[in-house]
Amino acid sequence: MTSAGIAAVFDTAATQYAAVSPLLWNPIGEATVATAGIRSGERVLDVCCGTGASAVPAARAAGPHGQVDAIDLAAGLLAHGRHRAAAEGLRNVRFVQADAATWQDRPYDVVQCVHGVSFLPDMDVSVTRLAGLLRPGGRLAITTWAQGAMEDFGRLFAEAVEHVRQAPVAPPSGGRRRPGSTPRRTCAPT
Repeated sequence: MTSAGIAAVFDTAATQYAAVSPLLWNPIGEATVATAGIRSGERVLDVCCGTGASAVPAARAAGPHGQVDAIDLAAGLLAHGRHRAAAEGLRNVRFVQADAATWQDRPYDVVQCVHGVSFLPDMDVSVTRLAGLLRPGGRLAITTWAQGAMEDFGRLFAEAVEHVRQAPVAPPSGGRRRPGSTPRRTCAPT
């Protein structure tokens, strides 16, 4: 999928992503920021920032003398992130529509990417490039789903829908990967 295609998919779902953020994305973003150990005054790049689930807590941690550059392809997601940061009075975070594969600014104390690395064109090349945006001694924090997590999530989601509807629901397709097979790398949303 092209960058424009990825942006379009996430722009379409931006309101739904924002709605689920308090229950899913925000706790994951907070945990990533805590793991990265962002300190006051640090400069942070948040790649595939979405609605700000990790960018906003990073801005809080970096404090007024720090700076967070939050980048994403989807303008709709960025608008939600800007709104959230403004509601918290954060002035040290900027949400920029940009492609992580071409972002040039540097150096950063921390580069973080929460559930977005699988959407980068070539994960190995992209992560190596992102690591190159760090100052010497900087920290790279990448959060991904555990193997099988999405399948389990899909099953649990189908069960919840079935419970609410009081009617059978077909589980999502996608199937599990055979043990020992190589995972496919695809591009998609934040």
